[in-house]
Amino acid sequence: MEQALAFGTIGLLASKVIEMLKYLRNKDMNGAFTLAAVWIAGVVSTFLAAAAKVTETLVLPGTSIPLGTLDGASLVLIGLTLTSTIGTVYDFKKALDNGDSAKQPPLLGSGPVNNA
Repeated sequence: MEQALAFGTIGLLASKVIEMLKYLRNKDMNGAFTLAAVWIAGVVSTFLAAAAKVTETLVLPGTSIPLGTLDGASLVLIGLTLTSTIGTVYDFKKALDNGDSAKQPPLLGSGPVNNA
């Protein structure tokens, strides 16, 4: 079960990479910048969690490996997959929100703020 979960999250990361390519192909800089900012925040947060005393012994689900003992590449992968998974959940929530009640302004430029 843990392996299926790991491969599933890597698949979600691949889906977000394709989303980034679509943003860049269509010159949607707001979408590309937002996705890049989310990934950067996820990676930085994962490195901070691995270095902090309060979370360095946190064990990833399905493993017995404490977060603080992982190498840099593992921390980058975890940060990217976690934020991609959360981004996919957010996209699903947006798709169900027919009334646009969860609308948020774009990260770049200006736009309406509506119940963010």
